[in-house]
Amino acid sequence: MPSETARLHGSAFSGLRNVAPFVRGVASATPPSSTVALSFVSEKGDRATYAAAFELAPRRVVSFARRREADFAAVFLAPGGASAADRRLGGTRGTSVPFGELFRLR
Repeated sequence: MPSETARLHGSAFSGLRNVAPFVRGVASATPPSSTVALSFVSEKGDRATYAAAFELAPRRVVSFARRREADFAAVFLAPGGASAADRRLGGTRGTSVPFGELFRLR
């Protein structure tokens, strides 16, 4: 969906075209009672952070820096960048989700 159409339809992800399928993939792969650390979430809060928290509710969303509190870590990547996710989580392989990788932490 073009970003202008998404904005008119009230999508919180307008202008963040690849984030929406990534967050939906994370939601479908994680239980509602889990805590998820997202690589792009800001402690300060921004549009993407609030939109992701809304889409993932009732899951608790934390920043990647606080992933020790999380059951899962989700790394948002540009297409073809899966090796970056491996380096960030000590070389373990995650589950592929659209535009990223999902790692079970506990």
